[in-house]
Amino acid sequence: SDRRVPFIPPDDVAFIDFFVPHHRAAIAMADEVLARGQDAAVLALARRIRDTQTAELAEMRAARAELTGSSETPEPPPDAHLQADLSLMRSLSGTALDQQFLDDMIPHHATGIPPAHRALGALRRADMRRLAQSIVETQAREIG
Repeated sequence: SDRRVPFIPPDDVAFIDFFVPHHRAAIAMADEVLARGQDAAVLALARRIRDTQTAELAEMRAARAELTGSSETPEPPPDAHLQADLSLMRSLSGTALDQQFLDDMIPHHATGIPPAHRALGALRRADMRRLAQSIVETQAREIG
């Protein structure tokens, strides 16, 4: 999980800079299970995560470009835990990969909900407030 948690994004840019790499990690995990997973429900979840978070990435990058003049976010410190999870996922297929995806995605989503919720009071852009609320609701639902 993300070592920057607990984290309270103090503004829109910090919120974006936190969630862009967080979303990229979830998309990478979803891509692994979409390539070699087996269970229809897990594949559908992975597809939803990939599609939703890809759209959210575009929204965040556009907002960041408006706010700072650049859509690029700073690279976070290397996350050895994430790299180990992805490496393990790359070695698996079928139901073993499906299970590993769920085992990794649940805590990954759980690390995104608190910063999104805590950011709500600091976000000035209505689109980023809506996105933060959506992250809280969607990721809680997906964990369930």
